[in-house]
Amino acid sequence: MGTTEKTNLLDRKTCENASTSEHVKVSRIEVPTIEEVITSTPQPIPVPTIEEVITSTPVQVSRIEEVTTSMPQRVEVVDDFLNSLERDPGKRSPIWSYSPNHIDQIRRAYLKWGSYRILLEEYPLSGKENHLRRFQHTWFDIFPFWLEYSPSKDAAYCLPCYLFSKEPSVFITTGFKGWKRLVKRHDELQEAQLLEIEHLLEIDEIITGKGENQIGTLSRAATTRWGSHFRSICSLMNMYEATCRVLKTLSKEGLSYITRGEGNSGYNYLKEFGFILILHLMKEIMGITDVLCQALQSQSQDVVNAMNLVRATKTLIQELREDGWDKLYTNVTSYCVRHDIEIPDLKCTHSATRLGRSRLEENQVTVEHYFKVEIFFAIIDQQLQELNSRFSEEVMELLTLSCALNPKGNYKAFNIDTICTLVEKYYPMDFNEQEKITLQFQLRQFLVVARQSKDLNNLSTIQELCSCLVATDRATIYYLIDRLLRLIMTLPVSTATTERCFSAMKIIKTRLRNKMEGRFLADSMTVYIEREIGASISSDLIIDDFKALGTRRLLF
Repeated sequence: MGTTEKTNLLDRKTCENASTSEHVKVSRIEVPTIEEVITSTPQPIPVPTIEEVITSTPVQVSRIEEVTTSMPQRVEVVDDFLNSLERDPGKRSPIWSYSPNHIDQIRRAYLKWGSYRILLEEYPLSGKENHLRRFQHTWFDIFPFWLEYSPSKDAAYCLPCYLFSKEPSVFITTGFKGWKRLVKRHDELQEAQLLEIEHLLEIDEIITGKGENQIGTLSRAATTRWGSHFRSICSLMNMYEATCRVLKTLSKEGLSYITRGEGNSGYNYLKEFGFILILHLMKEIMGITDVLCQALQSQSQDVVNAMNLVRATKTLIQELREDGWDKLYTNVTSYCVRHDIEIPDLKCTHSATRLGRSRLEENQVTVEHYFKVEIFFAIIDQQLQELNSRFSEEVMELLTLSCALNPKGNYKAFNIDTICTLVEKYYPMDFNEQEKITLQFQLRQFLVVARQSKDLNNLSTIQELCSCLVATDRATIYYLIDRLLRLIMTLPVSTATTERCFSAMKIIKTRLRNKMEGRFLADSMTVYIEREIGASISSDLIIDDFKALGTRRLLF
């Protein structure tokens, strides 16, 4: 046994002996029982009553109006919101304050109503005391699509800005009251054009007469209509001097340094020889291709006419490249002399900067080489390359062979051997061997019948021939010819319709309608693209079709 264990045992025994000894008194701790505790504390714990709590600590409860005004909430649209919408642009709520589920309905309602126009006998004056001005009702005719007037705010507003803008602006919130600046540029342009017409009449450059020398404005080019660019170029050339005057005035009297700088740079570009050369060159190229562009944008395109237009356009552009430089340069120099534009010396070295040629520039060329080779030839070659890429030799051959089906002129161009070659070369998977043999005999018989029939004798296009076969029930007899005609009419001669579909998709499937299903999107795009056909369908006819479907949940 160790020393530590012995010590502990000795201490324990000593304690036991001490507790049993008569001479040692140990004080015991008195622990009360539960009954004693309960009986010894008879006083209850004081608990305040409800009345005391209410009277001593009143509870502060906010009113419903205070809660609703302190928390930003969206405007809830009621069922008859069309009647509750505010027409006055100065009083209506911002469109982003409405529920996203109702924004499209609100936009349709405002677009159906149109811009808010109030015609008053006399509008209130505003501005400085010595220069008081007022709103003019004639401005509604100048800006018919977007201008609105609020009689409560005496300010002008913009309807498209209110409906589609994502950020607040003065035309949405407070309204625009700068009556002097509202139509200043428009008036300046027309005034400058009027002065230009008077000057040309004095020097006998233009003639007078009914409908001549009308004052207009610049035409803006559209994004999906290529023909609009040609009209924009012609408009700029007719109003060139008036446009220069407005830009020069803007460079001196602009409201900000940015506006003055843009006006100055625009004026300098318009007064350069290179700009005038490119302007005349683009007018020539777009004038040549305008007929082809307008034809390819039509939804029902004749294959034969498309082939002829493509071939004629290529020929004219090639002739412009070979023999058009001298005539173009003469027209440009004459235009520059008439408008006081400096004409550079063609034999001098060309510089890319206005301060002269830098020693760091390489490939030093003359001015004539730069404008003739790097601009004139380059732009024309780019156009020819685009036409050759879009209408390659294979496509042109396919179009040429398709002309053999043209019924114009009592089927003069109807060539059976050419048609059989077309099927053999381009449609081998659409006709089996037996059908190719049968097609040849059907063509012979059809040619005899068509020249003797009054229904088939006065046709001029492949589309008319296919429609006539269906209308006279001959499509079942000459089913192979009908199949070939349908294949020819599906040739991708033009992509204008496809491009319009993508443009329509951006308009219909917006950010708020990004979860639109494919079927509903296709139906909406069909109605939008074929809106000429949809305009001929009345609402009563649609309602009658819904009634014919049977019992529905909603009554019409």
